[in-house]
Amino acid sequence: MSDDAVAEQAAALWRQCFGKGEPPRLTPCEVSGNNRVFLADADGRQAIVKWYSPAAPGQRDRLAAEWAFLSYAATAAPDMAPRPLARDEAARLALLELCPGSKQDKPDQSLVRAAADFIRALNRPDHLGKAADLPLAADAFFCLSDHLAHMEGRLQRLTAISDDEPLDAEAKRLVAEMLSYWDDLRARLVAQSAELGLGPDDVLPQDLRCISPSDFGFHNALLDNVGRLRFIDFEYAGWDDPVKMVCDFFLQPAIPVSLSYFDEFSAATLGHYRDFPILQRRAVIMRPFFALKWCCIMLNSFVPDLARRGIFAAPMQRLSDRKRQRLAAARQSFNALMV
Repeated sequence: MSDDAVAEQAAALWRQCFGKGEPPRLTPCEVSGNNRVFLADADGRQAIVKWYSPAAPGQRDRLAAEWAFLSYAATAAPDMAPRPLARDEAARLALLELCPGSKQDKPDQSLVRAAADFIRALNRPDHLGKAADLPLAADAFFCLSDHLAHMEGRLQRLTAISDDEPLDAEAKRLVAEMLSYWDDLRARLVAQSAELGLGPDDVLPQDLRCISPSDFGFHNALLDNVGRLRFIDFEYAGWDDPVKMVCDFFLQPAIPVSLSYFDEFSAATLGHYRDFPILQRRAVIMRPFFALKWCCIMLNSFVPDLARRGIFAAPMQRLSDRKRQRLAAARQSFNALMV
């Protein structure tokens, strides 16, 4: 779809919400993730237009997932996430409430507590009945064997990286190091889980699962001028293993959160579960696993099918530049994991 077609479809969504008037001006926002985002402005109103990358057959429908989550959050956690206003599924567009504010690159205890408040609001027992139809979060697995199989798949996919170019050859060397580390980690995870009385195929019961924003962290949070923290970007949200939610909050590479808050955050978000001590221990055991998974995610730019999403979001950015940035981040994260 051309930029003119996006503007036309966005104007139709605008009229659907706000009535007749001047069509909104669309200003591209900072590139983030796999989609394109615009600030829409007309008649003294502002909103966000999000243009989602196409969903291939069998792949996650990011527009549908985010719309479902935001519709739920509007009731469960009002004013903590943008309100969904209108959507055009055929055009892959959504009109969302604007959440003005700034990103916080050095999150302190008060911000970490605000993030925990968001998770608790989403998972209040009196709201969860309305969440039954939410999809699974991206990469949501509920037994250790499925987690392990998923990691195997990610690593094997990365072994296909070509070594024709210097950047690719360097990425391939890093993948070889990651595979060697994985051989030891996999056996350790099985043994440590067994010490908790958990077998590889033991399935996490429904009442120990959570609604997770997924890709949750301060890279997707904005602090407004009255001190209110609001969260954005929920394309991967849904039902998830709460241990994954906790680990990802600390391991996402964009704005790291100090592990000094790990015990407090896990207690605040997991403390109401009947098996809280086991969940908290699992979070510690699984932290290296999810750290390695983030290293794999950062190398997606070296996998052609996955690189196309980044090209859609940032068509003017050279793939070689994206590869260089992601490889440096993956190397840094893996080196930290090995300490």
